[in-house]
Amino acid sequence: MRKKILGCGVILFLGLITGCSHNYLTTTHQTYHADQMAAIIKGQCPAKAHLSYTINHQSRLHALTNNKGSFVVSVPRSNEEQNVRLCSNYHGHKEFKSVKVKANRPVMTYAQFAQKYNYLHLGQSASSIPLIINNEMKNLSIAPQATLRVNVQNQQLMGLTLIYPLAHLKSKDQKMAMAQSIMRITTLTGANGPQILQQLNQETRRLRRGKTVLRTITSNGRQIQTSITNQALYVYLTHQ
Repeated sequence: MRKKILGCGVILFLGLITGCSHNYLTTTHQTYHADQMAAIIKGQCPAKAHLSYTINHQSRLHALTNNKGSFVVSVPRSNEEQNVRLCSNYHGHKEFKSVKVKANRPVMTYAQFAQKYNYLHLGQSASSIPLIINNEMKNLSIAPQATLRVNVQNQQLMGLTLIYPLAHLKSKDQKMAMAQSIMRITTLTGANGPQILQQLNQETRRLRRGKTVLRTITSNGRQIQTSITNQALYVYLTHQ
């Protein structure tokens, strides 16, 4: 009888060990949609698993940070549907999961945007931007106090972010320069720049009245969203 009890105890103990070492890989959704500049994939895995992923069956393997059993993957918005294959490697056992990121419409070709931008700033070499960027998210310095972040996929401008440090926007001249920058760049993309600027001013007044959520602005098929941190103002522009 004691042998049977002991045997059951050993089996139970081994079962607990096996359960603790079980590999798994889950995501919050099977299909994702990009918001602003990227789609955010979230999931769960063992706390000590090694994570990686590939996009569209490419050979390049991207390492992924495991945050105590949770992970986040940021996939840049693209004009093509993207297949993301995740891998969890735990004690030599691999678990795979594939999710899809839906395609989005581009704002315009990047070459067209860059040519228009550089023509508008002709004679200001410090403000010119590269004519060729592809398949990357890149930060471009367009002024001492401003950054233009572009997402270019398959030669298409999928979205852009204007970043203005709040510390550099205390004077009227700096605020005016920011307003002109927003109006010009949004106009270059086909949106109604003056109208967008007016609505952004309205949203700023809402913040001063205690509102915490900035509403989405639309203009000529373009979608503008904003967010504010303690350090900077972010203006996101994508196609609807």
